[in-house]
Amino acid sequence: MSLTLLLRLTTRCSGCGAPCPYTSGHSTNEVSMYVKDVINGLTKFVDKGFDESVVLCPINLRDEYLHDLVKVLKEVSNSVKVFIPLSEVKSLSKYLASMLNELVIVVGNVSTELPTQLRTLITNGIENISLYTVLSHSSSLELLKWVIDVAKRFGVRVRVGEAPYIGNHIDIHQRLVRYCLGIGLPFGNLYGYRAATTFINDYPVTVLFKDPLECRCVYVNPEGKLCRCPLSNECLDLRNARWDTVLNVLNKPCKLAKPLPYPSIRIDVKLPNGITIPSEILQLLELVDHTKSLRKACSVLGVSVSTCIEKLRRVERELGSRLVEGYRGGREHGYTVLTSLGREVLEVYRDVRGAIVDSLISKNIVNFSID
Repeated sequence: MSLTLLLRLTTRCSGCGAPCPYTSGHSTNEVSMYVKDVINGLTKFVDKGFDESVVLCPINLRDEYLHDLVKVLKEVSNSVKVFIPLSEVKSLSKYLASMLNELVIVVGNVSTELPTQLRTLITNGIENISLYTVLSHSSSLELLKWVIDVAKRFGVRVRVGEAPYIGNHIDIHQRLVRYCLGIGLPFGNLYGYRAATTFINDYPVTVLFKDPLECRCVYVNPEGKLCRCPLSNECLDLRNARWDTVLNVLNKPCKLAKPLPYPSIRIDVKLPNGITIPSEILQLLELVDHTKSLRKACSVLGVSVSTCIEKLRRVERELGSRLVEGYRGGREHGYTVLTSLGREVLEVYRDVRGAIVDSLISKNIVNFSID
């Protein structure tokens, strides 16, 4: 299970147009107040197994300590990801951006500034970019569709979820399904959230949602305190914290958790000849159909290409027929499509999955997983 270190370095920011409580006011000196203590405290956690460090909206990107903080975070965790509102992208230095594993730009409304800033970043060689779209009660999916159009032009990733860690829970699953966009393939964990990959307008989108039962976060607040998560009031002084203290914090039950069972459904497709197409191959076919690339499909699944091909070929040998077909040439230097059998199998999978999702949603069951 992944372990996420969350940090918020300021209690105020200039805002991103999103429904976030940190958008009132602006202070250019606020970041430095405790960040030096945070840096010193984090050095004790080097090589302790954090999968990711996520810095939530550090507003003063020119702060002298921010570079030092990112350096420490790279030693503490496998990857460093920084959230910033669109309004502050212009303050980001090329050096700082190049240090990050992922730059997450929070987009709360339609703005002509987004394409301009993306063009500048990519021109400067910064390509590790994701666009985080805040889906709220007051917003519509028109914003998400606009962000996807921009992402397609520049080839950047799209994430969608609530305003990060504000406690104003919105069920992203239910909202997306209600708009007939559906939830697609399991993705894993990202930014301390559970994640799933779906396709909207034929573009991969990562949908984030809370799962308190599997929450594995440690949070450092703007005062340099160590907490179970951003929504917890029980905190310790980071300067005095030891690793065993962190483990105690991690093992505390989440007060938001509602320990109720939820359905976990696996879909296989059995052909008339008795051969079963397993769920992982069905997910692969789904992705190949959207991406037209076996390599990209394997990447989304988080599985090596060699492993994917081995599993696919094993099923195809059993069938005595191909499920996908690759072609060379063209603008993309080759592409992969489904065969007629592959498409027939995929349509059955989609119909069954859609029927299950519709049935669960109609009964107001929104916490479920489908493999």
